[in-house]
Amino acid sequence: MQDKMDKALAEGHSVIMLAIDSKLEGMLEIHTILRPEAEKTVRLLIQRGIKYMAVVSGDHELPTKALADSLEMDNYFHDILPEEKAKIVEELQMKGKKVAFIGDGVNDTIAMEMADISISLGGASTIATDVAQVVLMDGNLMHIIDLMELSRKLDKNLSRSLILNVIPNTIALGGVLFFRFGMLTTILVSQSPLVLGTINALFPVNSKSGHSPDPLAENKEMQMLSDNTDSIKDNSLASVL
Repeated sequence: MQDKMDKALAEGHSVIMLAIDSKLEGMLEIHTILRPEAEKTVRLLIQRGIKYMAVVSGDHELPTKALADSLEMDNYFHDILPEEKAKIVEELQMKGKKVAFIGDGVNDTIAMEMADISISLGGASTIATDVAQVVLMDGNLMHIIDLMELSRKLDKNLSRSLILNVIPNTIALGGVLFFRFGMLTTILVSQSPLVLGTINALFPVNSKSGHSPDPLAENKEMQMLSDNTDSIKDNSLASVL
């Protein structure tokens, strides 16, 4: 049995020993199963400018290293207690980094509270979903990419709104001082941001080019992926934005 345990650990699997009446009777070998979208999600996060990603786990070193290697992570932390997960987040923040922490267990909640952005999954422990700022209800990690795109579009929309407010008022002020704008002209120009801002607000932030698939059908597909695959057990992901 020792040889089997050594082989399982060497391959990056977790091992649970079974004993009856203080006598060793068996062994359970646990394989970590990656979500089908995990590798693609990590690759897209890197393409979108995420500088550093790490697996933070309470598991032993070999399984944690195998998981980190399979996802091409920058680093991994093993045998980590809940308080130590929060310490890792704090150390990154002290270096001036913005930290996003993805977790689904009770032992992740301290780090999630400490992180700048906390994300959990549907079906995770209740306390994890309560603490999380974002919950991916169908458990599909690709929605992290959707959130990044949505936030960038929203930021662009807000910046455009600011410009649409500043420029007309600047024109109105300059017109009064240098071009002798009348009262009616000044009022029309200065109030134009209300119209422009309303038009800008009507642009859908999450608009997509091309034909959009049936949302119900898309949701069924994502739900199927979540229902038929196991999540990464007792592992968390910390990333630096």
